[in-house]
Amino acid sequence: MAAGFSIHPDRIPDFHHALLRAIRAMGVTRPGARPGMRIDAVLPLHELSLELVEDLGRLAPFGPGNPPLVLMAPEVRVAGQRLVGRHQEHRLITLADASGLTYQAIWWEAADEPLPEGEVDLAYQARASDYRGQRGLQIEWIAARPARGAPAIEVAARPPVAVEDWRAAENPQAILDEVRRHGTAAIWCEGPQAGTIGGHGRYSLPAAEELLIWSAPPGPAELRAALAQVNPLKVYLVGLDPGLDQPEIFLRRLAGLVKHAIRAHGGRVAVGVLAEATAQREETVWCGLQWLAGHGDIRLRGVEAGMVALEAGEAMGNQSAELESIGTRLEALLAETAAYRAYFRRADSAALIYPSLPV
Repeated sequence: MAAGFSIHPDRIPDFHHALLRAIRAMGVTRPGARPGMRIDAVLPLHELSLELVEDLGRLAPFGPGNPPLVLMAPEVRVAGQRLVGRHQEHRLITLADASGLTYQAIWWEAADEPLPEGEVDLAYQARASDYRGQRGLQIEWIAARPARGAPAIEVAARPPVAVEDWRAAENPQAILDEVRRHGTAAIWCEGPQAGTIGGHGRYSLPAAEELLIWSAPPGPAELRAALAQVNPLKVYLVGLDPGLDQPEIFLRRLAGLVKHAIRAHGGRVAVGVLAEATAQREETVWCGLQWLAGHGDIRLRGVEAGMVALEAGEAMGNQSAELESIGTRLEALLAETAAYRAYFRRADSAALIYPSLPV
C-alpha cells in the first residue's frame, strides 16, 4: 500500500534496484508475465500526444484501487536499444510502427530480458515527464506478445457504480446504522464528528465494496482521490456540512489542534492530519498555519515531507500587510470550499460521482 520514509536523492536508483530484487526473491513475477493482462484501451503510438497524456493524468491519484491505465499499441517492432542506468539495468528501446515514426520506451529492470523479434503488440503506460526542465512524454514498456496469430484484444469496461442519494434524508443516523449493518462499507467522515461517527479520513480510507460519504468533501480533487482509493461498487451520499468554512470557526479549531500537537507530540504533526480534522483542503490548512504564525499564536520551526514542526508563539498581534494578505487568501479558500459543499448538496448524484471515477 503506502509507506513514508526519507532517502537521499542519489540513492533512489539503488533503492529501486534493491527493492525489485527483493520482490523477485519473494516469487513475484514481472507485470509482463501475468496471463490475461487487463488492457484499458488500444492506442497506437502515433496517436499518443503530450496533451492526451496530461488529460489522462487527471484520473490520478493512482494506487491499488485506481491503477494507471495500461494501453496497447498494435504491430510495433524494436528498431534499436541500449542499456541505461547506474548499473546498466534498464533498456531504452527505440520502437517503430506502421506510420514510419520512431519512439523511445523505457523497460525498467530488463537488462537480462530477451527482446522480441518481428512485430509485437505492446502493452505500455504513458506519462508526462520533466527532464532537465523540458516537458516531454515517457513511454514505459510493460509487456509484449507476437502480433501475428494472437487472440483479439478485449477492452474491459468498468462496471457502473450504484449510487444511493440520502442527502435529503431527515434522519441520516438511521442511514448510517443501516449501512453499518451490511459490514462492507467504508465511511468517509471528517471534522469534529469523525470521533463520534467512527469513520475514516481521506488518507486512511480502505478499499471496500461500498463507500458512504458522510461529510461533504472540501473539493472535487479530494472526492476523486477518495473514490480512487476505495474503488467502490456502490456509493451512499449523505454529505453533511462539517460547519468549518467560516474563518473564525476554522481558525479556532485549527489553533486547538495545533496546541494539542505541541503539548502531546512535541509540535510535530502532518498537514494531512490537520486537513482531515478540519475537513479542509491541505492548501487551506497551510494558509491557516501561516495566519496563526503571523498573528503570533505559533512559530513554524520547519517543514519536511508533509510534516510541520510547531511551537507556541509569543502571542504578539501583527497587523502587517502580509498578514492581511494571508487573511484575504484564507477567506477566499474557505469560500471556495463552502461553494463546493453547497454544490455537492444540490448537484445531480451522477454528475458528482461518474466524472470522478476512473474509466
